[in-house]
Amino acid sequence: MPGGDIAGEVPVTAAEKFVRGQRDTPAVTIWADTETDGLLAARATLRTGLMPLLARACMDALAAFPQLNSPVDADRQEVVRLPPAHLGFAAQTDHGLVVPVVRDAAGLCLDDIGTELRRLTALARSGTLPSDHLTGGTFTLDNYGGFEVDGAPRRSSTTPRPR
Repeated sequence: MPGGDIAGEVPVTAAEKFVRGQRDTPAVTIWADTETDGLLAARATLRTGLMPLLARACMDALAAFPQLNSPVDADRQEVVRLPPAHLGFAAQTDHGLVVPVVRDAAGLCLDDIGTELRRLTALARSGTLPSDHLTGGTFTLDNYGGFEVDGAPRRSSTTPRPR
């Protein structure tokens, strides 16, 4: 590209997307203390982890309240109903936090969600997670348990990321 700098164009495009995301994504923070004896009993009975249980609960909640998985298209000024949720989840790696995406998580049973969470976490930690599993999430489940904190403010986004 004579006289041009493609590297200069990439940050501008990314910046435009960041600004649009900031403008179009509602800032939502919910702090709730809950009684978890039933959840912990289910974990022991079903012999599964907390993340698969929480992921399944989120998918059931999104099925009951699909508007929570529906972004607003500011240009068209309308709510966009998305197909079943693609679940992003926080996974800590040696290179920082990544958010792998479980495709069509709403259609998976508890055991399959657990299997997919473990598989994608292992791929992320080994540095071999395919890029198509880093985009397209419509709902994100965070996990701060390893940091011994109750949580952290973040922006809630149902805006699907390009695949």
